[in-house]
Amino acid sequence: MLEVWAHTLAMWQQLWQGEAQAIIFWAAVYCFLIGLFSLTYQLRIRSWRVASGVLAKAGLERWGGPEWVKSDQQYSLKAAYVYRVDGRVHEGHRVSSWVMVASHNARFLLESQLKGVQRHADGTVSVFYNPRRPHKSFLIRPGVVGMLVTCVLMLGPAFYYWERFHGA
Repeated sequence: MLEVWAHTLAMWQQLWQGEAQAIIFWAAVYCFLIGLFSLTYQLRIRSWRVASGVLAKAGLERWGGPEWVKSDQQYSLKAAYVYRVDGRVHEGHRVSSWVMVASHNARFLLESQLKGVQRHADGTVSVFYNPRRPHKSFLIRPGVVGMLVTCVLMLGPAFYYWERFHGA
């Protein structure tokens, strides 16, 4: 345990000197911590309850100001929906726990994400809400693939660091 602490302290000191190893080490630590938070959040959302809701609007929205070159334009998903929990009406706007901004050329990713909304024959949609805070909701429940991508983004930098500086 003392070796881990000594290595961490050395990386902290080397970071301020601009050493590449220390920069990659702390980037890996950051990615791991953010990924762990994201994975925990996605797992929590998977256990949220489901209610039927009415989707008022869902689609792409221009993100940022207009661009001169169309391929430089950024887009994000925007939604508005209403759902009822225990007799109380709530309004939601979150589509997915994966918040993405895509360029004009990659907006198909957002359109593909929007296809994950569960639409029913009667015109309603599934809304996943937090049972303790019913005003917090999403239209898309996190899937296994998304959580695997989170794990790769969380562990990839650590594996790269280990292979580059401690591997054979």
